[in-house]
Amino acid sequence: MKSLLFIFIIFTTPLWAESLTTIEALKKTAEAGNLKAQLELANAYFNGYQITENQSKAIYWWQKADKQGSASAAYALGRSYFLGQGVKEDHLLAKKWYKKALKRGSKTALKSLQVIDKAYRPKRVLKKQIKNQRFSVKKLDNKKIKKLSPNLYIVQLLSVRDAEAALLLKKQYRLDDLYVIHYRVKGKNWYALLQGHYLSLAAAKKGVAAYPAKLSRLKPWIRPVSSLQKAIK
Repeated sequence: MKSLLFIFIIFTTPLWAESLTTIEALKKTAEAGNLKAQLELANAYFNGYQITENQSKAIYWWQKADKQGSASAAYALGRSYFLGQGVKEDHLLAKKWYKKALKRGSKTALKSLQVIDKAYRPKRVLKKQIKNQRFSVKKLDNKKIKKLSPNLYIVQLLSVRDAEAALLLKKQYRLDDLYVIHYRVKGKNWYALLQGHYLSLAAAKKGVAAYPAKLSRLKPWIRPVSSLQKAIK
């Protein structure tokens, strides 16, 4: 399937398009133990398709599907732990689920494991890196953001605690004007992946509307450049 070329996205052929016409019918089929229905219901909750978006319920149904040996469910759970969607961000648990998905035949799980292996560092090493700030300062874009007009708008795609993870994700997303910046919140280091510099809020919304599905699912946050310039001082 074409979607297998992309990390962090899971699609299956919509079950309701084939035989079920309502979410309620899908729920009953999933509750009866139908694996395909469980996956479809999880994806529906995750994407907010024909139902109110609920990541916790998506996790619940992926866990149900995992018990039936689903590679897609294991991969989805790994992605959720990696990005902190519906669960607390945990790279070790993400790696565990990705490995399970790989054993079950998921091709995308291998790519995800490669990303997480590069992103994850033992605590003692990560603390040393954060203290020295030598490993990534030249790759960060704080200076570029400071030079932008404070009246512009920018899109924050995500924010993670690991600089290398943010820089790796920057390489994966093929968009113009991608930035990674470092800032601190309550004494903790954070690294944000940003995109664009728009003249108006309306222009930024138009840009976000054109994002591919894999970015839209990250729930992009449109921010005034001025707010980021204050955060990185």
